[in-house]
Amino acid sequence: MEIVSLVVALGTLAFALYTYLKHDKELKAQQKFINKYEIERIKKEVVVQKKADVRAYVTNIRGDYNHTGTLVVKNYGKAVARNVQLVSHSFFQRKNYSIPHIEIKELLPEIQQEYQLRWAFGDGGEIPVRIMWSDESGKNRTNECTVQL
Repeated sequence: MEIVSLVVALGTLAFALYTYLKHDKELKAQQKFINKYEIERIKKEVVVQKKADVRAYVTNIRGDYNHTGTLVVKNYGKAVARNVQLVSHSFFQRKNYSIPHIEIKELLPEIQQEYQLRWAFGDGGEIPVRIMWSDESGKNRTNECTVQL
């Protein structure tokens, strides 16, 4: 009887050891997959953290004949934008109005700079502008957009 108990105990121990090793192998494979995913996600976050996203728009437009408004240049990204330049395209230069060439040394994330604009009746519309800046992800990044007057 003792031999039967010993055989059953050894069989149970062997089965438990086999189950533990199999389960441990599956857990390690899953953990390896999760670690790979986490590393890729962190790399993508680091790239996003190094980018600035500079945009421009006009707000507070008012007036009947001589219009005024506020040109807002804002960094929507998560990195500091350096040497920001806002330039209106050369084909837009009208005799009465053009967007001034704007240079900003540093534009912090979620910070905006405001500039007062004035234009005559009929000089509004969509004005194409190019915004150029450098940040931690690279130099000479650009954004082509239109500013609605």
